[in-house]
Amino acid sequence: MKPDGLAAGSFVGNFEILGPIGRGAMGNVYRARDKHLHRSVALKVLNSQLFNDPEFMERFLREARAIAQLEHPNVVRLYEFGLHEGVHFMAMELLPGGSLGDQLSAGKVFVESEALMLAMGAAAGLGAAHAAGIIHRDVKPDNLMLTDKNLIKIVDLGIARRDQDESSLTQTGSYVGTPDYVSPEQIQGVKDINGQADIYSLGITLYHMVTGKTPYGGGTMRKCIMGHLKEPLPDPRHLSPNLSEGFVKLLNQMTAKERNQRCADMQSVRKQLKALIPPEILELSGSTTSAPIPPPSIKLGPLPVPAAPAEHPTPAAGNIHSSSHTPEQLQHLESHLVRYIGPLAKILVKRNAAQEPDYLTLAGKLAEQISDPQQRQAFLKAVQT
Repeated sequence: MKPDGLAAGSFVGNFEILGPIGRGAMGNVYRARDKHLHRSVALKVLNSQLFNDPEFMERFLREARAIAQLEHPNVVRLYEFGLHEGVHFMAMELLPGGSLGDQLSAGKVFVESEALMLAMGAAAGLGAAHAAGIIHRDVKPDNLMLTDKNLIKIVDLGIARRDQDESSLTQTGSYVGTPDYVSPEQIQGVKDINGQADIYSLGITLYHMVTGKTPYGGGTMRKCIMGHLKEPLPDPRHLSPNLSEGFVKLLNQMTAKERNQRCADMQSVRKQLKALIPPEILELSGSTTSAPIPPPSIKLGPLPVPAAPAEHPTPAAGNIHSSSHTPEQLQHLESHLVRYIGPLAKILVKRNAAQEPDYLTLAGKLAEQISDPQQRQAFLKAVQT
């Protein structure tokens, strides 16, 4: 069975494929139905081309382990993880409300009280993760999903890191995170990344929600990175004049360049967010979270591997050295691709560079990893000039 482009009506384990939901750098996500429990799920399937790439396999396992360790109203639930006929998959809670990124891409700008309520849910889920020793490291609107009741759920823990992890998937001189939202310490390559990085990224996300723009986006990659490192947070009232003074003060505290100047932890963030919400709105909306639930008993062993290796194994990302493209060309591709698919861009550029000696063909291959047609065209236009 090939996991890429699974047809409606086919099965992966107990799950019947109903149709595609989306695609990403690591694989595809399908709406599926558990034939035994009659429950709809989101089925995330690892791209078959990545089975022999240790770094992608490790990310996939890390995501499953991180989700399994948490059971909280504001974190997506994991139902099952495994291997079926050569297909690596995880079955997760289906979230029909889409992501905050979807809404922002559609042009929505959130009013202050609505943004505060949603950020409270995100802070609660991230706080539970931090309490379990898990740092997300890639908080952004695309990773904040909504239920049909407008409840925030944290997703995409593929690059999350536990406190006890001795190894890192980050290479020397690189960082993990998405440029528009990444914290200064991640850019600087600080090794002891902690929950303050997630506080910063949530603050940048909150800025995006109420203004419709990221504070340092819209220019070159270098300008974006230097903005995070050096430039004060632009006053969001230049774009949204009705924001309160307290809201702006909290944004500046969450996004302070020095992490010891930010809010102490996610509990403090949530408390300050709540204090800014009018009581009548809190009463109408009800609680956005409930108390944390003890970690579930699910245990994940080593990542299962197919019985037979692929006929033509793909070299691991770290062992690829392209002689057909200059380092400047690869850096140019990576710097644009990372805006659309995040930190996996570095690996994808390296892997595909060895297989596609022609630059334009390589650019087209990388563009296939961008699900949004408009973003795909924007990427191609940028890298072909």
